[in-house]
Amino acid sequence: MKKLLAVLLPLALGAVLVNCGTKEETKTTPAAAAVTFDGSAKAAFAASCVGCHSATGTQRGGVILDTFAGAKAAAAKVKKVLDGTGTVTLAAMGATISDANKKIVTDWVDGGALEK
Repeated sequence: MKKLLAVLLPLALGAVLVNCGTKEETKTTPAAAAVTFDGSAKAAFAASCVGCHSATGTQRGGVILDTFAGAKAAAAKVKKVLDGTGTVTLAAMGATISDANKKIVTDWVDGGALEK
């Protein structure tokens, strides 16, 4: 028994020491900042959408995108239009949105449509 312990103990200790030096530490990365209406979604809507969807002007389809309340209420509908699964498409309306603004709006909706 002593001979077996004398052989196994150094092997076990060696395995532990070898793994101590080679184990890679897990690094955490900070979460991406959430897209908010006030932070960037409002500007994306202003650049591409409010000409046809504003509280003070045209409210095409009853969608208002220049106020947080209006945009929040329409968030799911907007996402469907942007990803092409809605009943209305931007192309059918003769409208366009840049890829960058589409990403901002989609990220805003996916992130919970936060105001601030």
